[in-house]
Amino acid sequence: MFFSGGGRSKDAADTLEIAGRVVAVAFLKSPRARRITLRADPARGRVTVSYPRYGSLRRAQRFLQEKRDWLESRIARWPDSKPLVDGVTFPLEGRDVVIQHVAHAPRTPELIHTGALPQLRVGGPADMLSARLEGWLRSRARRMLTAETRQVASQNGLAERVTRISVRDTTSRWGSCNPHLGTFNYSWRLICAPPLVRQAIVAHEVAHLVHRGHGPEFHALADLFAGGTQAQADAWLRAHGAGLHLIGR
Repeated sequence: MFFSGGGRSKDAADTLEIAGRVVAVAFLKSPRARRITLRADPARGRVTVSYPRYGSLRRAQRFLQEKRDWLESRIARWPDSKPLVDGVTFPLEGRDVVIQHVAHAPRTPELIHTGALPQLRVGGPADMLSARLEGWLRSRARRMLTAETRQVASQNGLAERVTRISVRDTTSRWGSCNPHLGTFNYSWRLICAPPLVRQAIVAHEVAHLVHRGHGPEFHALADLFAGGTQAQADAWLRAHGAGLHLIGR
């Protein structure tokens, strides 16, 4: 394990080499912390060490070193990143496709269903491939999530409550709803998950138009809106959600 980094301020940032990776590390002072805590976040590819406001940075660094075995076992299980480049296979709506760059092909990505594995073919300059593919995925996600959100809301007498639907590059949550404004935000990477999972997230967020909290009544309503698939979707996300966050990174 090694640390590297410049000067220190309120928060400190470093890197460490562990489990065959170079991982970003953030040392964060927290006014609410009563002890040192350690979090390994595969979605961000980052380790966060939080310590009390009047604590010692050196003690936080020693704590991280003391937890090396635990940390290494966690990071070793992190999924590999999946940059959107030629030849990479990634899931689209839960089914694997392989990216194929053909310079003279149309620049708008096109799904080609030939062979054992569908190809996502895209043309144009190679240095624009990743940006073009991500833009296409975001657009596809926005279109589907908008249609599905409005459909679930309409089926349950909530259509007039929905005002705006957007997609973002989020790592902390798959979706969110502001019930007062009727706005919805989703992670664009939901387009990579199976439809059942995406639709369960939509049902969860639409249910927030009725219940703000996450009590038993809310969960029952969200599961009703999802057609009884919430548990199945939650299990899939626990098993595969971290990998979704690494698509395009």
